[in-house]
Amino acid sequence: MPPPLCRPEDYIPPRLTEAQKTKLQDQMWAIFNALTTYVDPESHRRLATIFMSKPVKRLYPDYYVIIQHPLAFDHVRRRIQKCNYYELREYLFDVHLIFANARVYNQEGSVIFNDSWKLEKLALKMYKEFMTEEKDDGVEPIKSGYPEEKEKGVLDFKEFDQKFGLVRKKLPSEIAAEELKKKAAEAAAATEKEEVKKE
Repeated sequence: MPPPLCRPEDYIPPRLTEAQKTKLQDQMWAIFNALTTYVDPESHRRLATIFMSKPVKRLYPDYYVIIQHPLAFDHVRRRIQKCNYYELREYLFDVHLIFANARVYNQEGSVIFNDSWKLEKLALKMYKEFMTEEKDDGVEPIKSGYPEEKEKGVLDFKEFDQKFGLVRKKLPSEIAAEELKKKAAEAAAATEKEEVKKE
């Protein structure tokens, strides 16, 4: 199984104690279960259903042209089971990849686009709680092989998104809609100025 996409080639994995491995596994499963069982209070839908497996290539061939690094929760589940993650951060980058892919492929404002944000916010909230909790459980924190976070428990995906093509390009219809809104706003402002002059 290939390593997580965020892991650099020169990464030196930390040597984890059994207690650290157990804690890491528990945290990953807690986030995984929270995401995959989350039911939206408004729509009463389980939001993760669409993210459980990659789209069928025969039905969505364009997905595999647009999305460079497809990933879904079934693959992440296998990575957790095989202990492929050395740090919680790596796991969160894979979770982010799932949802960023959804936002690149799906139109802004669509159900899947919005669901991806809701679930990613939940994952990041749990990550921050795990990273900042002052719990004296006797387990020493894992010494990270990654650069230190600017703010503890807050991940920055900008560089990752740029490197792996996760910055969503707007569709021509979205650009046209924005231009129409801009022109309408300019016309409204011009009309307002004319009315002020008449007074």
